[in-house]
Amino acid sequence: MLMEEKSVFIAEPDCCGMDNSGGRKRESWYVFFAALCFAIIEVYFIAYESMIRFYDPYCLTMQDNLVFMVNHAIGFGLVLALLFKNKMACIVVVGINVALSLWNILPIEYVELHTWVNLLSLVTLAAVLVLALRGNKILKMTWFIPALPQIVAIVVDFGINKVSFPSDLDMIGILCSLGKFECVFACVGFALTGLWLKNSTARGSLLGDADPIQS
Repeated sequence: MLMEEKSVFIAEPDCCGMDNSGGRKRESWYVFFAALCFAIIEVYFIAYESMIRFYDPYCLTMQDNLVFMVNHAIGFGLVLALLFKNKMACIVVVGINVALSLWNILPIEYVELHTWVNLLSLVTLAAVLVLALRGNKILKMTWFIPALPQIVAIVVDFGINKVSFPSDLDMIGILCSLGKFECVFACVGFALTGLWLKNSTARGSLLGDADPIQS
């Protein structure tokens, strides 16, 4: 009597000792929470700008509103690129963001700390994305660099400049105080994005992934 042959699927382990499907699932959580952090930042600034318009409808010019709209479009573009795990789309969005950030701060007169911090994080993220697209193994040691400038901002905001909330129910004052937490969400977002790039690049190298752009 012939025994029926049964095929057994053995998942290939990834670089961390987990199977390939487990590695992909973990990366999906990384990009989801990274996108969530960046989305929260955009929603915060939309609420802040809306509150300013409510108290003083004429304080923002048409040019200001146009700049805000473009910035939010780029911000949500990064969120979508992360959710689709498209590295090329991420680097395009980040590149546009870097160019606009440089355009906004030039000529340099007075630029606040957070502007420089965000610019440094974006520039280093662009570099990390390029490394990921090229499958460079040095990413194992550089994936966290985009989050480092945000840590500096966290130390300044929470260690040197104490976060305080207004005693009265001044919504603009409360939103300004909540803005100090932007660097916390940004730090987590950049760190998780770096983890996604590191893990997906390592997994692609191990399994011979033919598509480094979306993996």
